Amino acid sequence: MQEVEEIIRGYHQMKKQLNIAKFQLEHFSGISEEDVIESMCFSHSEGERISTNSISDKTAKTALNFEKRKEQLNDDLYNFYFKEYKELSEKISFFEYAISQLSGDLPSIVLDLFINKCTWDDLSAKYHVSKAMIGKYRKKAILELTDIYIMRDNQML
Repeated sequence: MQEVEEIIRGYHQMKKQLNIAKFQLEHFSGISEEDVIESMCFSHSEGERISTNSISDKTAKTALNFEKRKEQLNDDLYNFYFKEYKELSEKISFFEYAISQLSGDLPSIVLDLFINKCTWDDLSAKYHVSKAMIGKYRKKAILELTDIYIMRDNQML
């Protein structure tokens, strides 16, 4: 029940985060060269030391390390945005699907209540029921949604 209530409370925030992650993926241009240089200055070498034989060896190895580091940082950043987008997208999609699986008139009432942010007064007038009945619908919806989440969790095991 707690997971369902958390998703209900955080639904609109998750939608914003999803849109931001989508924007970041669509407009991903990678890390700037300055940021790569900065990260290389503050990181320690990973085992290999640059020999002091000649300046050209140092320059070549530094250039290779720079490119590897840049690729790694860009891959890590892109993967972070992609993972966040995927997780949020799955949470939101399942929540919206679960709402559609509720019994009776609950799907439309829950959409208006949780997604469209209608007030209880508006819902009471729209569905011709008392505010107390809206409260009962809300409780019933949370119980049914919790059951749907439990079924999903059991299937995933």
